Amino acid sequence: MADLGQCSFVCMIYRWGHVTEACSYFRRAVACNPGFLPARRNFQGTCNFLVERWHFRMLNDMVRNDAYRAAIVRRVLQQGSDSSVLDIGAGTGILRLVISLIIALLILL
Repeated sequence: MADLGQCSFVCMIYRWGHVTEACSYFRRAVACNPGFLPARRNFQGTCNFLVERWHFRMLNDMVRNDAYRAAIVRRVLQQGSDSSVLDIGAGTGILRLVISLIIALLILL
């Protein structure tokens, strides 16, 4: 996909409801020519469309995230440096980030 005509065709694929396929074509176009802005914009747009919206509410829920962080910190401090934490990978990875930061702080202390 090197020109606007091909990019427009993939846009039609997107409009017909084949979002995952269109995203794949846009990804390939960006890999072939990272400077081709129409493909880059369309790739970003299709990726945004594919992200489920419930993640945004969850990521911005500071009360919930602070409660999880506090519980993890409390438990890791109780267990000490021998703590084991399992993240089953069912969400956004925010808890994994919290765990990594806590473990890094334990190592530094």
